[in-house]
Amino acid sequence: MAETALAKLEDRGAEGTNPLRLRIEDALEAAGWMGLSALDRALARALVAGVTRFRTRLDAELAALTERGLPNDGFTIHALRVAAFQISRLDKIPEYAAVSTAVEHVKGVRGPKLAGFVNAVLRKYIGAWREFQTADIAERHAFQPWMVAEVARGVGDAEVETALAAMNKEAALVLRRNPRVAWEEELPSGDKLGDPTGLVGWREGAFMVQDTASQRVVELVTGERVLDLCAAPGGKAFAIAERARVVAVDPSRERLEKMREAAARLKVSGVSLLQGDGRSPPVHGTFDAVLVDAPCTSLGTIRRHPEVKWRVAADDAISASVLQFDLLEAAAPFVGAGGRLVYSVCTFTAVETDDVVREFCEEHPEFIKTVEMRLWPHRDAADAHYAAVFVRG
Repeated sequence: MAETALAKLEDRGAEGTNPLRLRIEDALEAAGWMGLSALDRALARALVAGVTRFRTRLDAELAALTERGLPNDGFTIHALRVAAFQISRLDKIPEYAAVSTAVEHVKGVRGPKLAGFVNAVLRKYIGAWREFQTADIAERHAFQPWMVAEVARGVGDAEVETALAAMNKEAALVLRRNPRVAWEEELPSGDKLGDPTGLVGWREGAFMVQDTASQRVVELVTGERVLDLCAAPGGKAFAIAERARVVAVDPSRERLEKMREAAARLKVSGVSLLQGDGRSPPVHGTFDAVLVDAPCTSLGTIRRHPEVKWRVAADDAISASVLQFDLLEAAAPFVGAGGRLVYSVCTFTAVETDDVVREFCEEHPEFIKTVEMRLWPHRDAADAHYAAVFVRG
């Protein structure tokens, strides 16, 4: 089951902004998991999520035990990964059971030759995995070395391993109550909430999903009239609209349509949606506050999107920083006297945070940086996030 679900998850790719837990649910359903018991479904979730988070590390460990590397067969590789994850990173599955299950699955789908290969590799793995765990920190936590260096710069060498471990854990689903809807029942809570659209109160608009980091950014935006230059998917704009009128700009017509649907569910009336590029927004006049929640490398969302660990390169951060600075430049003229410009990114690289902010301050002495916020999963139980507030003098 887990092998088939992993194949379907891989075939479907990142699927936009959907978090891993929802993509896992879709993949498992497509693999026919509905007939499993609740206990088996929970195990399947854990296996698919765990293998996805540690894929690069598991592949390196398994390949080290073969003379010619891993076979060019997706199902066999997934079976090896699942068994290796059970052996080295789960304590509830006996080693012999993990090996036996993988061998039987491969034998039934790919035949005895590959099954024998799987048996030999996994028996070696049982004796070797503890040695693998002593590898350097980047390999141990399945992060690219440059990402580890960025984390170390942000939290210090003493906390870097704790920070990486926290990023490798699934994020809790955080619900934000909607004050526009009278709802007397307690909102669900806990890590295992599953698909939020199936929860009681969703259809009525009683809540929206919003990580703690995003809620903290919303708190930085003050004033009665607010411009949100990178609005989709809309969570911040809708939260700000509880106390202000918001003009929300986004270049994607499709994303804006989804925002309209969400606004209707949440009964939001204080947000005006405009299609346009944040670098040349279709608005006039000035605002009490402008929010630039800029596109970024999204490294801060690894708890929800672990594939970011191997899909983002160091050069991507440099490319993102160019757009981020351009958006701040475009936002500056729309901030009224005494108004706030709030810059926010769900990442932690120096070039997308400190460097962008420093360059903006150098180019715009009329703005004073008054707040700087850095959040980390291991410290704040939130996505890794950065925000800065500039006030126009």
